[in-house]
This record gives sequence, structure tokens and C-alpha cells, in this order.
Amino acid sequence: MNYHSTILVKRADGSEVECDILAAFDCETTGKSYIIYTDNELDENGNTCLYASVFDESEDGSRLLEIESEEEWQMVDELIDRMIDAAYNAEE
Repeated sequence: MNYHSTILVKRADGSEVECDILAAFDCETTGKSYIIYTDNELDENGNTCLYASVFDESEDGSRLLEIESEEEWQMVDELIDRMIDAAYNAEE
């Protein structure tokens, strides 16, 4: 996977937003690449919104696909939890 610090994401309404990439990784088990990113917007509790997708890179270009299985979401959620824990521990 080619890695950049930002990615341009097309929203459902057709608008585009530049998002910061927090993590990108390949999974040998699924054979897929994943990306965790944020548009730096805050939710109603003041937490930064995070998003995750399958990153499909082909000769036709790159695109984000939905994560389909519960097992994939569990893997991504565990990585996000480790990232949050590491960030809090670094602050101490």
C-alpha cells in the first residue's frame, strides 16, 4: 500500500473532504488492506470521529470499501483501542 498522510474521501452527498490517515495496514488473514482515518470533526460528546475502511488499490486507482464482516470490525476496533491506549500513556 502506498502511504500518504492524508486521503481525499468522497462523502455520500458527493462532496469531498481531506482526512488524516491514522493507521494503514495489511492483514495476511483476510488478504486486504485497511485504513483508519479522521476528518477531525467532533461527535456530540466531544470525541474525534474515526472511520475505517478496506483500502483497495488497483490499476484503476484507489477506493475505500466498506468493512463487511464482524471479524474485520473486531480486528480494527482492537487496533483503535491500542492506539488510544498508547496516546493516553504517552501523555502521562
